[in-house]
Amino acid sequence: MFENCVAATAEIGATHFSGVIYSRHVKPAVRRPDSAVWEMAAEGLREVAEHAESLGVIIGLEPVNRYETYLINTAEQALKLVKMIGADNVGIHLDTYHMNIEEKSFSDAVRTAGDKLIHIHLCENDRGIPGTGLVDWEDLFSALGEIQYRGNAALESFVDITDNMNTWVWRQLAKDGDTLVSEGTSFIRSMQRKYRLA
Repeated sequence: MFENCVAATAEIGATHFSGVIYSRHVKPAVRRPDSAVWEMAAEGLREVAEHAESLGVIIGLEPVNRYETYLINTAEQALKLVKMIGADNVGIHLDTYHMNIEEKSFSDAVRTAGDKLIHIHLCENDRGIPGTGLVDWEDLFSALGEIQYRGNAALESFVDITDNMNTWVWRQLAKDGDTLVSEGTSFIRSMQRKYRLA
């Protein structure tokens, strides 16, 4: 399945394919994953990475919160799986929404990912407009500046429920989508400039 996704990524001219690709998203679980689960994920993704490399595509593993996966919740766990896969074209995709739940420190997570960080979702703790909630943006961007991050980034916030994915947004988080994007990107760009990332 993921081989097809990687092929589609290359066909549209994109260079990165990332997300929750190491385990079923929102998989029901009653116990912690054992070593066999980790090995199975690494083995499967090693094959995907090999196929992706032949197409010039980089794979990214996104840690998400405990309610969405039982396998990778932190940058440290993502790095463990990256090392187990052992392919140069596999990296880490962080997301501040999930980091706010699972990490002890935004900056430590960024440093842990280090040069394996290939993508970051910039989201507020409630998925609303960045800069209006509890995410420690100074801590995050200072670490991004420290590692001289030059990879991809995306604003991932929501103002409505969609019919093709679970956004779990039950209240209005911004006046509308345009307001969320304009105010969110303005804030993010100001942080990029402050930490010399733009």
